[in-house]
Amino acid sequence: MKLWKKVLSVATAGVLCLGSVGVTGMQSVLESVGTVLSASAYVPDYYDGTYGDLYYKEYGSSIAIVGCNEDVTSIEIPKEIDGKSVTSITSEVIGDGYGYDYCRGAFEYCTNLMEITIPDSVTSISVRAFYHCTNLTSITIPDSVEYIEEYAFSGCTSLTAITIPDSVTSIGDSAFSGTPWLTEKQEENPLVVVNGILIDGTTCTDNVVIPDSVTSIVAYAFRNCTSLTTITIPDSMTEIGYSAFANCTSLKAITIPDSVTEIGKGAFCDCTNLTEITIPDSVTSIGNSAFQGCTSLTAVIIPDSVTSIESNAFRNCTSLTAITIPDSVTSISCAVFKDCTSLTEITIPNSVTNIDGGNFYSYDSHKYEYGGAFSGCTSLIEITIPDSVTSIENYVFYNCTNLKTITFLNFKTGIEEYAFANCDADIKFTTEDTFDQAKEVASVATNVTQLTVKHKESKIPAGAYKGITCMKEATLEEGITLIEDDAFANCDNLEKIVIPKSVTGIRYTAFTYDTKLTMYGYKGTYAEKYAEMFGFPFVALDDSDTPPVTTTTTTETTTTTTTTTTTAATETTPPDTEPPATETTASTAQTLPAESTTATTNTTAATETTTVTTAATTTTKPTPTLAKGDLDGSDNIDSTDIYYALYYVANIAVGNSGGLTHEQIAAADVDGSGFVDSTDIYYMLYYVALHGAGIHQTWEEVLAK
Repeated sequence: MKLWKKVLSVATAGVLCLGSVGVTGMQSVLESVGTVLSASAYVPDYYDGTYGDLYYKEYGSSIAIVGCNEDVTSIEIPKEIDGKSVTSITSEVIGDGYGYDYCRGAFEYCTNLMEITIPDSVTSISVRAFYHCTNLTSITIPDSVEYIEEYAFSGCTSLTAITIPDSVTSIGDSAFSGTPWLTEKQEENPLVVVNGILIDGTTCTDNVVIPDSVTSIVAYAFRNCTSLTTITIPDSMTEIGYSAFANCTSLKAITIPDSVTEIGKGAFCDCTNLTEITIPDSVTSIGNSAFQGCTSLTAVIIPDSVTSIESNAFRNCTSLTAITIPDSVTSISCAVFKDCTSLTEITIPNSVTNIDGGNFYSYDSHKYEYGGAFSGCTSLIEITIPDSVTSIENYVFYNCTNLKTITFLNFKTGIEEYAFANCDADIKFTTEDTFDQAKEVASVATNVTQLTVKHKESKIPAGAYKGITCMKEATLEEGITLIEDDAFANCDNLEKIVIPKSVTGIRYTAFTYDTKLTMYGYKGTYAEKYAEMFGFPFVALDDSDTPPVTTTTTTETTTTTTTTTTTAATETTPPDTEPPATETTASTAQTLPAESTTATTNTTAATETTTVTTAATTTTKPTPTLAKGDLDGSDNIDSTDIYYALYYVANIAVGNSGGLTHEQIAAADVDGSGFVDSTDIYYMLYYVALHGAGIHQTWEEVLAK
């Protein structure tokens, strides 16, 4: 096109403004483009040939008219050119190579054109084909035409007579806007219907019933119809078009029939008085921004028939309190519930695999915004992510400032860096499986303070939650049997962990010892034994109680004990000397159990009532003082020390208590690996053998072998 450079900036501005200024604003932009274009005769950027004043493009065996000499006043389009049938009046796409495109109609701004003859070979009249042909007074569309696209005759301010045949089955939005013909039709009936197509309802008021003869509503048909209060759509409708009811600010109720399968983009955008809507089971798609800005909408039921909910669909629905996404949906799109500030309850089905995030250009604010699916949902307190989800993208929960509970059910893959950005509340994090990405969660949600683990494989693997420094509480649910090495190591602020009855083994390095951690568990369980062994404060629970973490508590408890016979199995212990007793213990207010012995006995206690005042005091294990390898503190490393180490490793291997204190375990870890295993025992045997042979090597020399 010869005027490409001349019009590019204006055309680009027109495209960029389309989403924000609407039809009216867009027309003014395009008029400015027309002023530039009409300065000289228009020559298409590409064409294959000319026919009189016409420019055409060949498409196989057919011809499309793409332009004309703008100075002509009358023109007849031939049925054929060079033996090829003329089938369309089309548009030229003008672009800058960066995605900013502008459609220039074949006769656009031919302001001198007064009459035109279209042959019966033409089947379609394309976008803006006769846009702003201000002197065109009448037109007859032949029976061959099936499609009249958007803005085809828009701005033809002298066009009073239009003949539209029954063959036309599709009419684009604003195809006749700004024509006297349309104004006359509106005066006859506010609902302008052509061949069952409702092309305009912008002058309607109050209650409107669309007749049964209507099969489709074109885009923008009722846009800015601010006096419309209710609308009834007939069963003959299958689709609600693009922005069909956008900005109908008085619209309070709408009935959508079961025949509708698609709610188009922006269909009810900014209907600020719409309080409720029932989406029928026939609908399969909810378009982009379909209900955006419906600030009075309090409830929406999305049927199982819906498979696609596009971005921004319910954005800024500030009164919406709860939403259930059906099982038929597999992806939650970008910004779909963005800024739904009253939303407190969201149900995500197990069918969803992806929750979209990222950012997008907002035509409301004219800038790029963070657009995660649930970003800005400031009332959202709790969310459960099903095991079907494979990714949570950037900004999904951006600015969810009150989000407190996140439950992951067997989550398998990654969470992007800013998924939980600006979530200021303390977050309770729940997972139902090995969550190797726990540290990743901590890095993207630095306020994850509570962790609940529902583990499916009966163990917490080594290092699973290591280094989550923001975490204050952890709850392990019933079914977990083993907590492996470093599972909660370096969780510097961990104050409380609840350990279930099912746990029968805890590796000695599972926790960091010099912390303020208090263990909660049940009397007589392995958790109590472990706490006693390593000097952690222990709080006993019953089946209905989970008390809060306290540093010191004083409670009066009345305990009643009756005559009881207790039998305890004999426990295997080293033959010579018992390992030293645990040096630090903690007592709590609790019902005291009957005493048990290491042999089968009958114990009888008189019935009594006792008031017990107890205190739970946080203690810190002192720094170990035993020399390396000297487990019994005899200042000599010998077979007894080796026996204690063997005894410990054997018990730990089967999930039992190792029977050693923290100091003894530290002494047994001769290679400094952080845990006691066969390697340590090997080095101890080697050390004892050398010294027995009179070779007095140091531990450094032994370990260097």
